[in-house]
Amino acid sequence: MPNYCPEFKRSCAEKVIQNEFKSVDQIASENGVSRATLFRWVKLFGAESAGVIKRKVRPQDWSMASKLKALLETQSMSERELGEFLRTRGLHYSHLLEWKSEVLDEVKKRGKKVPDNEAVLLRRIRELERELKIKDKALKEATALAILKKKAELLWGEAEEEKSKEKPAGKSSRSSKKPKKTEQE
Repeated sequence: MPNYCPEFKRSCAEKVIQNEFKSVDQIASENGVSRATLFRWVKLFGAESAGVIKRKVRPQDWSMASKLKALLETQSMSERELGEFLRTRGLHYSHLLEWKSEVLDEVKKRGKKVPDNEAVLLRRIRELERELKIKDKALKEATALAILKKKAELLWGEAEEEKSKEKPAGKSSRSSKKPKKTEQE
């Protein structure tokens, strides 16, 4: 398989694009290459040598961003400029109309989703604030009770009930306590 230089490939591709009277088969046989090879070179070099914008995807396969860009570009064009724009990209005016409705529908869909998401977030915030108020109230009550209990202990000492719970009955807390005197002594 021969290895051709890029200049030769480019010149063969230009011959195919610029020559309206010779067929691809004739140009291929004149240059000693196969028809498939010549088409591959046209695909590689043809668009840039002819100044044509290569159309990579069908109009149905355009992304939403590309559709929006095309709509924005064509918005202020005259009829002549619009026709040239559509021809160079392989589009029809009906494609632009379809895309316009698609873009508007997408904007409407996204416009509805945002408030729903915000409403859900606002509801969650309100619930959390309610829980926080309840917990804050409970914490204040617990703090107030603890403070009152400490003050009461300071004023009156420990309650009798608490002392009896802490010390088992019949046992004294001090070991140096004198034994009780009996009647005989």
